[in-house]
Amino acid sequence: MALAWALDDTRDPDLDLGFQLLEAVLIGNAAAPLGKALLESRIGTAPMASGYDNETKYTSFCVSMRGVKPKDFPKFERLVLDTLRQCVQDGLPPKQVEGALTRFQTQNQEIGKDYVYDLLEDIIASWHYSDDPFLFLKQSTRLPHLQELLEKHPRYLEELIQKWLLDNPRRVLVELRPDDKLKKRTDDALKARLSKLLGTWTEEKIQKTIAFQKKLQANALRPDTPEALATIPRLRRSDLPGKVTPLAYSDGRFANGLRFRKSEDFTNGISRIALHLDGASLPPDLAHYLPLFAGIFPQVGTETKTYDQRAEEWALNGGAFALVSGSHTPDDTPAPVTHLLNLSLSSLDRNFPQAVELLKEQLQCISFGERKHITELLRAAAAKASASLLRRGNFDYASARAADGLSPSSTYANHVAGFPAYQLLQSLAHRDESHLDDLAEKFSRLAQWACTLPVVAVGLATEDDKAMMAMEELTSLW
Repeated sequence: MALAWALDDTRDPDLDLGFQLLEAVLIGNAAAPLGKALLESRIGTAPMASGYDNETKYTSFCVSMRGVKPKDFPKFERLVLDTLRQCVQDGLPPKQVEGALTRFQTQNQEIGKDYVYDLLEDIIASWHYSDDPFLFLKQSTRLPHLQELLEKHPRYLEELIQKWLLDNPRRVLVELRPDDKLKKRTDDALKARLSKLLGTWTEEKIQKTIAFQKKLQANALRPDTPEALATIPRLRRSDLPGKVTPLAYSDGRFANGLRFRKSEDFTNGISRIALHLDGASLPPDLAHYLPLFAGIFPQVGTETKTYDQRAEEWALNGGAFALVSGSHTPDDTPAPVTHLLNLSLSSLDRNFPQAVELLKEQLQCISFGERKHITELLRAAAAKASASLLRRGNFDYASARAADGLSPSSTYANHVAGFPAYQLLQSLAHRDESHLDDLAEKFSRLAQWACTLPVVAVGLATEDDKAMMAMEELTSLW
C-alpha cells in the first residue's frame, strides 16, 4: 500500500532542494526515522518505491510498503503519520541531517555510468513543463544556500513536514489487494463482449474482416522495397572511429608489493577503490550462502555498534561500500567454478580516510547477533525476489534452469541465483528469529574466510594524497 502527497506545481527550486534532502533524512538509510519505523514495525515485508518525485507537473512525496496484510492497512497510515508527527515534535536527528547533506553533496559530485542520462532527466523534468531547462541542473550550486538556510532556520525541514505532509489535504491512500479471480472475470467479460458484438455482424462483414486480416498479414510479411529501406537511418562501420580512445591509467605497487591500476581521469572530488579477491578456497557447504552473505554484509552492525548506529556513521561520512560475489568458468570446460569477491568503497576525498576506518571495522568486527534485524532483511529480500519472479521469471529463473548442466558455472549460477536460491531465501525468510543460529554461524564463517582471501587485482581512482594513503592502509589487511 502507499501513502502519497501532491506537493508544489511552481517548480520552486528551494522547495525542491529541501524535499530532496528531506527524503534522505527520512528514508535515506537504515537509521533514518521513517525508514527504520517501517522496517521494524513488521506491518509489511519491505518498504518500496518511496521518496520525492519532481518529474511530474505536481511534485509529490510517497511512502509505500510491500506485503501489508489488509487487516494492517489502517496501521500503515497511522504509523507513517505518527512517525512524521514525532519527527516534528522531537526534531529530526541532527546527525541524520548532517549525513544527508554529505550524501547529497557526494551524489551531486559523483560521475557514474548513468551521469549523462541523469542530466537529461533533470533537463526534461523541468523543460517538459515549459520551465527553465537548467532549473534542476543548478541544484548542486545551491547546496551552500541550503546549508545557510538550515543554519538560520534549524527547524526548516520540520516545517516542511508540517506544511507539506501533515497539514496538506492533497493526500491519497492507495491499497492494492491481490485478486485471484480477476483474470477469470476479465476473460469472461471479454468473451461476453465479443459474443455480443459478433452477434450483430452479417456473414458479409465477417468475410470482409477475415479478408482484411489476411491482407494485413501479407503486408507484414512482404519485404520492404529498396527505396523504403533507404529512408531508415543506419550506423555504418565507416561512421565509427578507427581506433578506440584508450582510458588514461597508470600502474604501481603499494608498499606491501600489491599491484594496482590507477585511473588518471577526472574524479570530481570522489575517491574510489575496488578489490578483487580470489575465492577459490570457498568451503563447499557455504557456496549457496555466499550471494546472500554479500548482500547482508553491509547492512548489519559490529560487535560494538548496532546496525542503525553503523548506518548513521556511514551517512555522516557520506561513503558507500559494497560486496559482490561472482563466479566464472570458461564454457564447455570441466574446470571447477572460480569464486570471486569484489569489495568496493567510495567517498568524498576529504572523508575517505574515515570511510576506510569504518570499512576495516566492518570487516574485522562484524556481528550477526541482531537476529531481529537479520529476519527483517531476509523478509525484505524474499519479498523483492517474489516480485522479481513475477516480472522476470521467464528471463532469469527459466533461463538459469535451462542452462543448468551445460557447464560448471551455469550449474552453480542456477543454484545460487536461480529457483533453488529463491526457495532457500523463502525458507530462511519464514524462520523465526530464534531459529537463525545455523545461518548466523555460516555468515560468521564467511566473514572470517573473506578476510583471508588473496587480492588478485586492485583498481582505484583518486586525486587526493591522503585518500591514496588510506587505500594503501586498507589493502594492508590482505
